Amino acid sequence: MITPPPGWDTPANVESSLWAMLRRGAADAKDPLHTPVFVTQGPYGPNPRTVILRKASDTTRTLVCFSDVRTEKVTDIQADPAVAWLFWHPRRKTQLRVYGHATVHTGGPETDAAWQGLTPGGRRNYAADPAPRTPVDTPEAGIAAYTPVTDTDIWRPHFVMIHTQVTRLDAVLLDESGHRRLLLDWSDPEPVYTWVVP
Repeated sequence: MITPPPGWDTPANVESSLWAMLRRGAADAKDPLHTPVFVTQGPYGPNPRTVILRKASDTTRTLVCFSDVRTEKVTDIQADPAVAWLFWHPRRKTQLRVYGHATVHTGGPETDAAWQGLTPGGRRNYAADPAPRTPVDTPEAGIAAYTPVTDTDIWRPHFVMIHTQVTRLDAVLLDESGHRRLLLDWSDPEPVYTWVVP
């Protein structure tokens, strides 16, 4: 009998282990899951980019990242809220593909608290004037769009949180004892867990 890798013996243990990995990825800037690929549906098809995972909650089954309200990802979500996240943990040899529906939060206590928690350097990411993706003549003109100011709160209207309500997770473990793959589906009131061929 093959001994399963730790945390990969039952669907419940896999689910618990994966959410623990995601929470660690949100909390630790050095963790591989801290910078996943976030995919929206754009006018030309799938639109991937790297983001920072800011929060992961198994109790609400949500993932959170931050953005500038003027970016493509926000425009994409407003047109089609279906999104995907891609994570890869090289040491744990684990790939996660996470699917769900995103909402953009421009205000409220949670968004305000997140803004207050940013460093001045972090806030500067939302300072572009003109807006991100505005054509410029030189690379230097793009850099100059981020003008430092004393009162960084003037950039607060640009800042949003993006919440993804997770409906499906596809997890693959590469292991010497044999690769394993589990589909976790929360689209119905009762979750469905399905072992599949990797």
